[in-house]
Amino acid sequence: MKTFPIVAMMSVAAFAALNLASQDASAADDWVPDSHQASVGGDIYLFSARRVGSSLPIIPFLHLDVAEDVMLDVQLPLGMYIDGVDIAGHHSGTRFSLGNPTAGVRYAPTADNIRWWVGGGLSLPFGANDDDAVQIANGAATVALGLYDSYLYAADAIPVYATGGIDVRLHELFSLQASMEPILLIPIDDRRDSELFLQTSIGGEFRHDSGFGAGMDFKLAWLATENRDNAQALLDPYVGYTADTFFARLGLLLALDEPLGFGFDRGKVTTVHATVGGKL
Repeated sequence: MKTFPIVAMMSVAAFAALNLASQDASAADDWVPDSHQASVGGDIYLFSARRVGSSLPIIPFLHLDVAEDVMLDVQLPLGMYIDGVDIAGHHSGTRFSLGNPTAGVRYAPTADNIRWWVGGGLSLPFGANDDDAVQIANGAATVALGLYDSYLYAADAIPVYATGGIDVRLHELFSLQASMEPILLIPIDDRRDSELFLQTSIGGEFRHDSGFGAGMDFKLAWLATENRDNAQALLDPYVGYTADTFFARLGLLLALDEPLGFGFDRGKVTTVHATVGGKL
């Protein structure tokens, strides 16, 4: 998929939404989007195919307010590959893995109907494990994620990332979000070159005062240092519920094009994605 025109269109859409929100004089002091909510919980993904088994990445997370307008983000990616195939293509039981524990800091101020952030972080290279079973399980987790956030399971590299994004409240029931993360994969083996991985997302969400809501994100992930078009496009529709103390979300991550899509075709990637957590 050609990445530049799509990223350009996503940027224009985000800029238009920002202008529209800035013209809305309604106050939104009590609005706290997910990106600015202190919370603890986990993301759970499930991808299953008859020929390759089932991948179950589980990513516990912690988002903590550590100072005014400053947030600490921590993730501990785990993986389970059930009835998976080995290097020879044979089914060989269940494998467990630990991905790359990740921590980052974001500056996340507020401004009426607009919430934005910028920051960065790095991962510990626990994925640099010589055990073939661990490598295979982490590779299966990367596929289940549709390559998005795949640095959490990257092998033989230290991921260092920057992040930036914005939430825009266009109406009391509707908001937009856009984000981008460049990720530098620094190899542990000095015989390899560093690689630059890029991912970006734009989406919208309707959320009723009762706490029930639904939304959809369009995502792109690609390895920018490869001299070929390798962008993976994803669609992530979901429904959710948010209460005063907890939240839950259930979605379907759908690969739209090669190499992992189209998601509803046999052997391609359609992943069930659930998020549960509590507010802090």
